[in-house]
Parts: sequence; C-alpha cells; structure tokens
Amino acid sequence: MYRAPINAKLKLTLKMPKTNRIAIVLQQNEWRSYRGPRATFVCEREIKGDDAEQMLELEAKDFTSSNAALTSWEQIDQLGICAHFTERGKPAEAPPLWQGAALVLARLEWI
Repeated sequence: MYRAPINAKLKLTLKMPKTNRIAIVLQQNEWRSYRGPRATFVCEREIKGDDAEQMLELEAKDFTSSNAALTSWEQIDQLGICAHFTERGKPAEAPPLWQGAALVLARLEWI
C-alpha cells in the first residue's frame, strides 16, 4: 500500500510560513538487509516561505548518496524530513538556524 508505482514521483504538500532549507532522507534496506546493502539518499531543497500550502514533487533521481543517485523507490524502507542532515561518520556542519514555526506536512502521496 505504501510502495510507489513504477516511475512515480513523491509529492509533498506542506505549509511553511518562513523560508527554510529542508532535507528529505530515504533509507534503503534499513529493515530488510537481505535485499541488498543499506544506503541513505538525501534531497535538500530550499522552500520559500508562504502562508498557503505548497507542493514539492520529487523523482527518485533527485535523491543522492555519497556514491550515486537513487534509481528506484523499490527498496526504500524509511522516509524522514528534517531541517539538516549529516551522514554518520562524516564531519558535522553547523546547520542554519530554522526560521519561524515548524513545517506542517499536509499530505504525502505518490503521483
């Protein structure tokens, strides 16, 4: 039920009154390591502040790891949305300060 159709896009509908940068983080084979190696893919986007709902459409290729771009949603187990993401084992950068209220996720869907 949660799996993406072939060639789908991930569509997020959100509200964020102030401009901020977000990271959408995907974990591959996090719970099912028998399918293949675990990997983390990240897509960062700056979202312009607006009181109205905004839509963000992402393709698999928009998500990258340290090695390559994501080619398929097929083995994704976990999705996270955060203000800043640093992969384990890498030097941490100081995240920019979040402006305004927290992001409100109104809808998440495959299109």
